[in-house]
Amino acid sequence: MLRECLIKAFAALLVIITIGSCTSQNKSDNNARELFEEANACYRANPDSALHLLDALKKKYPDSVSLQRSALHLRTQINDIVLSREIVENDSILASESSIKQQLSSKFKWVDEKDMVEGFWVENRLGGILEQGTAFQPRIDNGNNIYIATIVSGKNLGYNAITVSCNGNSISTPRAQSYSFGGHELVTFHGTVCDSICKMLADNMNVGATVTFVGKRSYTISLSPEVRSAIENTYRYCRASKLVHHATGLQIYLKEKRKINQKQIEKTKL
Repeated sequence: MLRECLIKAFAALLVIITIGSCTSQNKSDNNARELFEEANACYRANPDSALHLLDALKKKYPDSVSLQRSALHLRTQINDIVLSREIVENDSILASESSIKQQLSSKFKWVDEKDMVEGFWVENRLGGILEQGTAFQPRIDNGNNIYIATIVSGKNLGYNAITVSCNGNSISTPRAQSYSFGGHELVTFHGTVCDSICKMLADNMNVGATVTFVGKRSYTISLSPEVRSAIENTYRYCRASKLVHHATGLQIYLKEKRKINQKQIEKTKL
């Protein structure tokens, strides 16, 4: 009698455990399904949100094998939308910056004279090699980087840095190597500070600007409207050239990436 009661009790316990397990599994499956359906409903309008939902599905319900397969296919479809938008945005930047570069290209000349270490692009109005006088000349090297060549004649300043001031703001360069010959002092400045100086001047064309040559003694000049205009063109041309270079490479990368993703779309179809 006791044995029969124990068997019935054990059987009842198994039924309860089985029912509880099924209930829990069904609840898990339903929650996983809700996440997937929510992602599927919003992925065209809001691909980022859909990807977050799929990430949550993968993390919380890894055992929902059939849904994970469907989610993998949906993810490739979302990636196609994202890549398509990135391609359109990048093509727009490429077209816009290519137009700017083309418009400005006639205003620049390439200078590469005998005995020069490397050539440079310079705005036509700023001349070429600095040999005398006092000048502030932004140039663009072959890697599309702005640098600034300066010269001061007959002042004996011993300068090795400059401070450019405009619209209440000032940018100073680090010290650089100074070269002297025949009463002329020549210093060339490199680095991102040169880009920052030209950007500041280009962004504030309606106000005056000065350059102070800093050394044993200081000497300050005002930049003429003609030089300011040339500096603005130099900054815009350099920026457009960099963006065109980047966008051209990105265009190739995105198109190849989309081709690969489209193959994945076909492979993950159920």
